[in-house]
Amino acid sequence: MAESDEQKKKKVKESLRLQGLKRREGQPPGEIKRKSRLIKEKLFGLSEYKKAETIMFYMAKSGEVETEGMIQESLEDKKRVVVPKVKGEELVASELLDIGRDLQKGAFGIKEPNDDAVRQVPLNEIDLVILPGVAFDLKRNRLGYGRGYFDRFLEKLSRKTQKVGIAFELQIVKRIPSLKHDQVLDKVVTEERIIEKRIVEGEE
Repeated sequence: MAESDEQKKKKVKESLRLQGLKRREGQPPGEIKRKSRLIKEKLFGLSEYKKAETIMFYMAKSGEVETEGMIQESLEDKKRVVVPKVKGEELVASELLDIGRDLQKGAFGIKEPNDDAVRQVPLNEIDLVILPGVAFDLKRNRLGYGRGYFDRFLEKLSRKTQKVGIAFELQIVKRIPSLKHDQVLDKVVTEERIIEKRIVEGEE
């Protein structure tokens, strides 16, 4: 029986996922820290960040662009910071007040608010969401870990909410096949560049 287009796309995505993880995990800790600082500078220079009052960050796990420094600086900038909490198959947006006290290791070994520190925020109040990924392409498609938590979450957001992926340049690939539920981001920031719509259109 011939494979459907969707099955073929899933196979390609799985191959890209394995390659992306291998490249990302091959970086020494010092490089991750150095590149994360450069990404933070580019991200904080965006008008989307400057205008945003409420920002949702992911809590980084090993190998990802580090976000704790970004979160601490955003709190100092008087931004309202929100982080994800896994509840069943969904992500809940919870306001973070104290990065030292509010968090514990939760699902998949990633830090998230402990049960006493969950302060759920209505999704229409989030101005900017900062997203992780295994790979991103030049059209701002995102490849996650395959569990779909962020894809399901993004579907519920207000249209005004800006979606920005952050990644190392080595995570950028030419093309990620998209499926029905996949979400295209507004921008992707690496240590070397900002990938946005008008740049890609100019290259086509």
